[in-house]
Amino acid sequence: MNDQITPSSSPAGQRILVVGAGGGIGRSLVERLVARGASVIGAARDVDALASVPGLESRHQLDARDPDATVSLVGTLHQDKPLHGIVNLAGCISLKPAHMVSADEWNETIATKLTTAFSCVKAAGRHLKGGGSVVLVSTVAAGTGLSNHEAIAAAGAGVEGLARAAAATYAARGLRFNVVAPGLVDTPLASKITAVIRYGAKSGDDPFEKVKGLIQELIDRLVAEAAAEATEKAYCDDEMSKTEEKKGE
Repeated sequence: MNDQITPSSSPAGQRILVVGAGGGIGRSLVERLVARGASVIGAARDVDALASVPGLESRHQLDARDPDATVSLVGTLHQDKPLHGIVNLAGCISLKPAHMVSADEWNETIATKLTTAFSCVKAAGRHLKGGGSVVLVSTVAAGTGLSNHEAIAAAGAGVEGLARAAAATYAARGLRFNVVAPGLVDTPLASKITAVIRYGAKSGDDPFEKVKGLIQELIDRLVAEAAAEATEKAYCDDEMSKTEEKKGE
Protein backbone atom coordinates (compact mmCIF):
# COMPACT_ATOMS: atom_id res chain seq x y z
CA MET A 1 0.00 0.00 0.00
CA ASN A 2 1.30 3.43 -0.95
CA ASP A 3 0.52 5.68 2.01
CA GLN A 4 2.43 8.74 0.80
CA ILE A 5 0.30 11.78 1.62
CA THR A 6 -0.31 14.24 -1.20
CA PRO A 7 0.01 17.91 -0.13
CA SER A 8 -3.36 19.65 0.04
CA SER A 9 -4.87 22.95 1.19
CA SER A 10 -8.32 21.44 1.77
CA PRO A 11 -9.54 18.62 4.00
CA ALA A 12 -11.69 17.28 1.13
CA GLY A 13 -10.88 13.62 0.58
CA GLN A 14 -8.72 13.39 3.69
CA ARG A 15 -9.24 10.86 6.46
CA ILE A 16 -8.91 12.38 9.92
CA LEU A 17 -9.01 10.82 13.39
CA VAL A 18 -10.43 13.17 16.03
CA VAL A 19 -9.72 12.08 19.60
CA GLY A 20 -12.29 13.67 21.89
CA ALA A 21 -14.83 14.06 19.10
CA GLY A 22 -17.71 13.95 21.56
CA GLY A 23 -16.76 17.18 23.34
CA GLY A 24 -17.89 20.72 22.58
CA ILE A 25 -15.04 21.67 20.22
CA GLY A 26 -14.89 18.11 18.87
CA ARG A 27 -18.50 18.11 17.70
CA SER A 28 -18.15 21.47 15.99
CA LEU A 29 -14.87 20.45 14.34
CA VAL A 30 -16.33 17.18 13.03
CA GLU A 31 -19.25 19.09 11.53
CA ARG A 32 -16.91 21.55 9.85
CA LEU A 33 -14.53 18.90 8.47
CA VAL A 34 -17.34 16.70 7.16
CA ALA A 35 -19.00 19.70 5.50
CA ARG A 36 -15.71 20.37 3.69
CA GLY A 37 -15.46 16.83 2.37
CA ALA A 38 -13.25 15.07 4.92
CA SER A 39 -13.88 11.58 6.23
CA VAL A 40 -13.78 11.83 10.02
CA ILE A 41 -13.30 9.02 12.53
CA GLY A 42 -14.35 9.72 16.10
CA ALA A 43 -12.71 8.35 19.24
CA ALA A 44 -13.53 9.01 22.88
CA ARG A 45 -13.20 7.50 26.32
CA ASP A 46 -17.00 7.37 26.46
CA VAL A 47 -18.00 5.95 23.09
CA ASP A 48 -21.67 6.62 23.88
CA ALA A 49 -20.91 10.34 23.64
CA LEU A 50 -20.14 9.80 19.94
CA ALA A 51 -23.56 8.34 19.14
CA SER A 52 -25.06 11.81 18.74
CA VAL A 53 -22.18 13.16 16.62
CA PRO A 54 -23.41 13.06 13.01
CA GLY A 55 -21.32 12.36 9.93
CA LEU A 56 -18.62 10.14 11.46
CA GLU A 57 -17.15 7.37 9.33
CA SER A 58 -16.85 5.22 12.46
CA ARG A 59 -16.86 5.52 16.24
CA HIS A 60 -14.29 3.97 18.59
CA GLN A 61 -13.81 3.69 22.33
CA LEU A 62 -10.33 4.94 23.21
CA ASP A 63 -8.63 6.01 26.39
CA ALA A 64 -5.81 8.03 24.85
CA ARG A 65 -4.08 8.13 28.23
CA ASP A 66 -2.92 4.67 27.17
CA PRO A 67 -0.25 5.09 24.45
CA ASP A 68 -0.37 1.41 23.44
CA ALA A 69 -4.14 1.50 22.92
CA THR A 70 -3.79 4.63 20.81
CA VAL A 71 -1.00 3.13 18.69
CA SER A 72 -3.13 0.02 18.17
CA LEU A 73 -6.23 1.93 17.04
CA VAL A 74 -4.29 4.17 14.66
CA GLY A 75 -2.52 1.13 13.23
CA THR A 76 -5.81 -0.63 12.56
CA LEU A 77 -7.38 2.45 10.97
CA HIS A 78 -4.34 3.25 8.85
CA GLN A 79 -4.04 -0.32 7.60
CA ASP A 80 -7.64 -0.14 6.43
CA LYS A 81 -7.09 3.07 4.46
CA PRO A 82 -4.40 5.77 4.96
CA LEU A 83 -4.99 8.36 7.66
CA HIS A 84 -4.03 11.92 6.75
CA GLY A 85 -4.17 13.45 10.20
CA ILE A 86 -4.85 13.12 13.93
CA VAL A 87 -6.41 15.81 16.13
CA ASN A 88 -6.22 15.40 19.91
CA LEU A 89 -8.91 17.34 21.77
CA ALA A 90 -8.75 15.42 25.05
CA GLY A 91 -8.57 17.94 27.85
CA CYS A 92 -9.51 18.99 31.35
CA ILE A 93 -9.85 22.08 33.52
CA SER A 94 -7.77 22.55 36.65
CA LEU A 95 -8.07 25.99 38.22
CA LYS A 96 -6.41 25.81 41.61
CA PRO A 97 -3.23 27.20 43.15
CA ALA A 98 -0.48 24.62 43.37
CA HIS A 99 -0.81 24.11 47.14
CA MET A 100 -4.45 23.03 46.70
CA VAL A 101 -3.84 20.54 43.87
CA SER A 102 -3.82 16.97 45.16
CA ALA A 103 -1.48 14.32 43.79
CA ASP A 104 -4.42 12.62 42.09
CA GLU A 105 -5.56 15.88 40.47
CA TRP A 106 -2.03 16.59 39.23
CA ASN A 107 -1.66 13.11 37.77
CA GLU A 108 -5.06 13.29 36.10
CA THR A 109 -4.29 16.70 34.56
CA ILE A 110 -0.96 15.48 33.16
CA ALA A 111 -2.51 12.24 31.91
CA THR A 112 -5.50 13.89 30.24
CA LYS A 113 -3.65 16.82 28.68
CA LEU A 114 -0.07 15.68 28.08
CA THR A 115 -0.10 11.88 27.97
CA THR A 116 -2.95 11.85 25.45
CA ALA A 117 -0.93 14.20 23.25
CA PHE A 118 2.12 11.94 23.55
CA SER A 119 -0.04 8.94 22.63
CA CYS A 120 -1.15 10.63 19.42
CA VAL A 121 2.41 11.66 18.54
CA LYS A 122 3.65 8.12 19.19
CA ALA A 123 0.87 6.63 17.07
CA ALA A 124 1.53 9.06 14.21
CA GLY A 125 5.26 8.41 14.36
CA ARG A 126 4.68 4.66 14.28
CA HIS A 127 2.13 4.53 11.47
CA LEU A 128 1.93 7.75 9.41
CA LYS A 129 5.15 7.06 7.54
CA GLY A 130 4.01 8.84 4.39
CA GLY A 131 3.50 12.18 6.13
CA GLY A 132 0.43 13.91 7.47
CA SER A 133 -0.67 16.37 10.12
CA VAL A 134 -1.02 16.12 13.90
CA VAL A 135 -2.81 18.91 15.78
CA LEU A 136 -2.58 19.08 19.57
CA VAL A 137 -4.23 21.42 22.06
CA SER A 138 -2.34 23.31 24.76
CA THR A 139 -3.61 26.34 26.68
CA VAL A 140 -2.89 30.05 26.55
CA ALA A 141 -1.85 29.66 30.21
CA ALA A 142 1.27 27.76 29.10
CA GLY A 143 2.82 30.98 27.81
CA THR A 144 1.16 33.48 30.14
CA GLY A 145 1.43 33.83 33.90
CA LEU A 146 -2.17 33.22 34.95
CA SER A 147 -2.93 32.71 38.62
CA ASN A 148 -4.35 29.36 39.75
CA HIS A 149 -3.31 27.66 36.51
CA GLU A 150 -0.13 25.88 37.65
CA ALA A 151 -1.16 22.33 36.81
CA ILE A 152 -2.86 23.00 33.48
CA ALA A 153 -0.13 25.46 32.45
CA ALA A 154 2.56 22.86 33.11
CA ALA A 155 0.67 20.24 31.10
CA GLY A 156 0.14 22.69 28.23
CA ALA A 157 3.79 23.70 28.17
CA GLY A 158 4.64 20.02 27.95
CA VAL A 159 2.37 19.65 24.91
CA GLU A 160 4.16 22.52 23.16
CA GLY A 161 7.60 21.09 23.92
CA LEU A 162 6.44 17.69 22.69
CA ALA A 163 5.30 19.17 19.37
CA ARG A 164 8.59 20.99 18.82
CA ALA A 165 10.62 17.85 19.43
CA ALA A 166 8.35 15.68 17.30
CA ALA A 167 8.49 18.18 14.42
CA ALA A 168 12.27 17.90 14.41
CA THR A 169 12.19 14.11 14.70
CA TYR A 170 9.72 13.46 11.89
CA ALA A 171 10.42 16.40 9.55
CA ALA A 172 12.12 14.21 6.94
CA ARG A 173 8.95 12.20 6.34
CA GLY A 174 6.69 15.27 6.07
CA LEU A 175 4.82 14.69 9.31
CA ARG A 176 3.65 18.05 10.64
CA PHE A 177 2.92 19.01 14.25
CA ASN A 178 1.03 22.10 15.37
CA VAL A 179 -0.45 23.22 18.66
CA VAL A 180 -3.52 25.37 19.25
CA ALA A 181 -3.40 27.17 22.61
CA PRO A 182 -6.84 28.62 23.35
CA GLY A 183 -8.10 30.46 26.38
CA LEU A 184 -11.46 29.72 27.96
CA VAL A 185 -13.95 28.22 25.49
CA ASP A 186 -17.66 27.68 26.08
CA THR A 187 -17.98 23.89 26.10
CA PRO A 188 -19.83 21.49 28.43
CA LEU A 189 -16.53 20.95 30.28
CA ALA A 190 -16.27 24.69 31.09
CA SER A 191 -19.98 25.43 31.37
CA LYS A 192 -19.99 26.36 35.06
CA ILE A 193 -17.32 29.00 34.51
CA THR A 194 -18.58 30.37 31.19
CA ALA A 195 -22.13 30.66 32.51
CA VAL A 196 -20.95 33.18 35.10
CA ILE A 197 -19.00 35.18 32.51
CA ARG A 198 -21.89 35.14 30.04
CA TYR A 199 -24.25 36.31 32.77
CA GLY A 200 -22.06 39.38 33.28
CA ALA A 201 -21.79 40.17 29.57
CA LYS A 202 -23.95 42.71 27.76
CA SER A 203 -27.38 41.51 26.77
CA GLY A 204 -27.25 39.65 23.45
CA ASP A 205 -23.45 39.37 23.44
CA ASP A 206 -21.69 36.00 23.39
CA PRO A 207 -18.08 36.53 24.50
CA PHE A 208 -17.10 33.00 23.44
CA GLU A 209 -18.63 32.59 20.00
CA LYS A 210 -15.84 34.30 18.05
CA VAL A 211 -12.97 32.43 19.66
CA LYS A 212 -14.74 29.07 19.33
CA GLY A 213 -15.18 29.68 15.62
CA LEU A 214 -11.56 30.74 15.23
CA ILE A 215 -10.35 27.57 16.98
CA GLN A 216 -12.39 25.38 14.64
CA GLU A 217 -11.14 27.30 11.59
CA LEU A 218 -7.51 27.09 12.68
CA ILE A 219 -7.57 23.36 13.44
CA ASP A 220 -9.32 22.75 10.11
CA ARG A 221 -6.60 24.68 8.30
CA LEU A 222 -3.73 22.96 10.12
CA VAL A 223 -5.14 19.52 9.41
CA ALA A 224 -5.67 20.34 5.74
CA GLU A 225 -2.18 21.69 5.12
CA ALA A 226 -0.49 18.29 4.89
CA ALA A 227 2.60 19.77 3.23
CA ALA A 228 5.96 18.06 2.90
CA GLU A 229 7.67 20.48 5.28
CA ALA A 230 7.10 19.64 8.96
CA THR A 231 6.44 22.54 11.30
CA GLU A 232 5.87 23.24 14.96
CA LYS A 233 3.92 26.27 16.08
CA ALA A 234 1.74 27.28 18.98
CA TYR A 235 -1.27 29.41 18.17
CA CYS A 236 -3.10 31.25 20.93
CA ASP A 237 -6.25 33.38 21.10
CA ASP A 238 -4.42 36.69 20.62
CA GLU A 239 -2.72 35.49 17.43
CA MET A 240 -5.98 34.14 16.05
CA SER A 241 -7.72 37.43 16.74
CA LYS A 242 -4.99 39.36 14.95
CA THR A 243 -5.29 37.01 11.98
CA GLU A 244 -9.03 37.59 11.86
CA GLU A 245 -8.58 41.37 12.04
CA LYS A 246 -6.10 41.32 9.14
CA LYS A 247 -8.52 39.27 7.05
CA GLY A 248 -11.17 41.94 7.62
CA GLU A 249 -8.98 44.86 6.55
